[in-house]
Amino acid sequence: MRKLKELRLRNAKRKTHFTLTLTSMIDVFTIVLIVLLQNYSVSEFKLTPPKDIQLPKSTSQKDPVVSIVIIATKEAITIDGKRIVSIIDNTINKNDLKEEIIVSLFNELKEKKKVTQYKEALQAQYTPGPQNVILQADKSLPFSLIRKIMYTATTVGYPLFQFAVLKVAG
Repeated sequence: MRKLKELRLRNAKRKTHFTLTLTSMIDVFTIVLIVLLQNYSVSEFKLTPPKDIQLPKSTSQKDPVVSIVIIATKEAITIDGKRIVSIIDNTINKNDLKEEIIVSLFNELKEKKKVTQYKEALQAQYTPGPQNVILQADKSLPFSLIRKIMYTATTVGYPLFQFAVLKVAG
């Protein structure tokens, strides 16, 4: 008991007052705020390209709008993770083509268009669905193949295109 009283007395004598400087705390919060603002993105739509695709680089600062994403790699064309048509040696099999239209891509986009129109009809207020397509295409694909994809999408009723690119400061 006696030792306990002595310890309390010693601790009472050692107590020091700690004062917090407001200036340093404001500096810390300012730095944290700046870091958070720089990393904050207001884009409503995020694109993550697949690992097997190399997107071209651009200094464009426009963010994509919510729409259908077509991914064209060296091996296939996909929509929403579903493989639509295979690509062999940067070309599409002649059986999958009808003139310049990629038949299986046309059918898939037409189905997406029907679903969009059905959703629009169910809504009380008419808000048109996306009329554009975001195209993530490997930069090594020939333009003739990209043109066929664009022509097919335009034929279905998606006349506007946005190309996914890697943003480079510029």
